Amino acid sequence: MLELKRSGVRQAVVELDLRLSRRQEVVEELLRRAPALDSGERALIESVFKLGRSAAQIAALTGERKKLVRTRVRRVMARAMSREFGFVMTHSCRWPRTLRTVAQQRFIRGLSMREVARALNMRLHTVRKHCEWVRIEMEVGETESTERGAAA
Repeated sequence: MLELKRSGVRQAVVELDLRLSRRQEVVEELLRRAPALDSGERALIESVFKLGRSAAQIAALTGERKKLVRTRVRRVMARAMSREFGFVMTHSCRWPRTLRTVAQQRFIRGLSMREVARALNMRLHTVRKHCEWVRIEMEVGETESTERGAAA
């Protein structure tokens, strides 16, 4: 029984270590993607994940509530770690200007489709089609890389 408990503790320690290393990988990837964010969001992410500041410290500096700071960090992090963000960040340089602009406004800056349409003076339908194209290209790229990996 004692041996079972010890192995359970070892397993918990191994799982904790894997979670921490996974967290470190996510933070490193987030910091690699941070330059694509606008300056305010980049400063927020770098303050938390690079400089190690807490939401309370940032709130004291900015005059915002701690809860609002935590919410902003979560939202920016979720967007920056999304598949779409990474795809647009790495592939948009080869796209036509209009498509690239729509994709960057929608997936990098995080604007809604309506906000993108308004900002770029485009029809909502056009913005929706561009966003759909990005998602389809992303899925096709993932399918092709999966098929290449299975063939190897």
